[in-house]
Parts: sequence; C-alpha cells; structure tokens
Amino acid sequence: MNTILRATVASLALMAASPSFANIVDARASDSQGTLVHGDGGDADVGSQVTGNLGGGPSAPHVVQFTGSTDATVSTTDTNDLRIQGGSGQAELTGAVITGQSFYDLQSGDIFLRDTATGEDFGMEWIELAFQDLIDATPTTTDDFYVEFTLSSLDALGNPEADAFFSYLLSPNGENRFAFMALDGETITNLSYSIFGGDAGGIRQVRIASVAGGVPAVPEASTWAMMLLGFGAAGFAMRRRPNSAITQLA
Repeated sequence: MNTILRATVASLALMAASPSFANIVDARASDSQGTLVHGDGGDADVGSQVTGNLGGGPSAPHVVQFTGSTDATVSTTDTNDLRIQGGSGQAELTGAVITGQSFYDLQSGDIFLRDTATGEDFGMEWIELAFQDLIDATPTTTDDFYVEFTLSSLDALGNPEADAFFSYLLSPNGENRFAFMALDGETITNLSYSIFGGDAGGIRQVRIASVAGGVPAVPEASTWAMMLLGFGAAGFAMRRRPNSAITQLA
C-alpha cells in the first residue's frame, strides 16, 4: 500500500507542477463530438439572422443562430442576408440567393445558441464546421488566403473570459474543417469567423455540443490521468490481496 501511496502523491505532484491547459483549444474534427445542425423542416430561412435546429426531427430545439456578411453590395441586396436551405436535412449556410441556385459568398459571421421560444442563451462545449466552395482571390500568391476565429467564453462561475484567437490558412482543394473545445468548466458563448483573401461558398457539417444537452465534450487530460491512476491502484490492490490471504493460511 505504501507503493500505491507514493505513486499517487508523485502523480498529483507532477500534475500540480504542470502548466494549466488553455481554456479553449482547437481540436481534431470528429463526427462523434457533437450534434449535427439541421434545417427547421420548412422553407429556406433567409435574413440577417437565420436559425437551425440542434439535431433533426420535430422535437429538435431551434437554437443555432447564424449571422454574417457576404460579398453582396448594398446596391444589390442586404450584405448581411444569409440563407439556410429548406427541409430538415443537414444545415447548409450560404449567402442570400442571387438567382436560381446561385448565392452570395460568405465573408464573416457568428454562430451562437439561443432558444427562439424562450430567448434563453446556451453555451457550447464543442463546435466544429467546414467551409465549402472556397474562392482564393489571388491564387498565385501564397499565405494570403486564411480564416481567423474569435471565440468568446465564460468561466465555470459565469464570468467573461478573454477571447481566444485562432488563424488558419485555407485551401480551395483542402478539407477546411475546424473544431474547438472548451476545457476547465468553461463554455463557448460565440464563435466568430472572418475570411481574408477570398470567400467561402457556404458552411456545412456544423456540429455542436451544447452545455444544456447533447454530446458532452471530451474529458480533459488531467481527468484521464486521475482515472488511469485510480484504475491502476485498484488493480494493484486486487492483485496483492490473494497473495496476502495465502500467506496467512500458510
């Protein structure tokens, strides 16, 4: 048992001496981390703020809000008009309709959760999204086509935290899929993106883990460490116990 105690103390000391993890981190996008955002099942939603469902089916809440700007000019239409396609399938966000199946391209926007029935805001533990149909304005120039993300958050006590910033190069031929996760009891209250050096035709594969429900975020590293330490201590104790009983009988 002394061996277990020493190992426990050493592990705790090591974790205490390690630097704290960032409260919001970028992560590897995975289909298992959040609930897929869908349309609301009706006609296409068009306007300066459009709404999607956190999940599919008639019982899914209307909480996913999108705002943004497009490459439209004031002389043609409202530059802030967005569109989510009609039907209840996977949400596809674009700019407003030009003609037929042609849409204005996205340049910037915000994603947050607000229940349209109650007006209540929710935080996010996880959010991922993928840009599609990217257009590089200067394809012969490198490193000038990129996206910047700004994520606002609250700490575990509900106090505003400093914004987290991330920047990534974009590629018209790449996957262009990104994911972010909140740690240490924090919640993401808003994701803002801005595209520089080009535009995006749309956003798809939006998955969100809401603090109010949905798929929970991945446990942080310190949690995994404590779990593994506990399993190891239990296994060591169980392995020692039969041997002690045999010795006493002898």
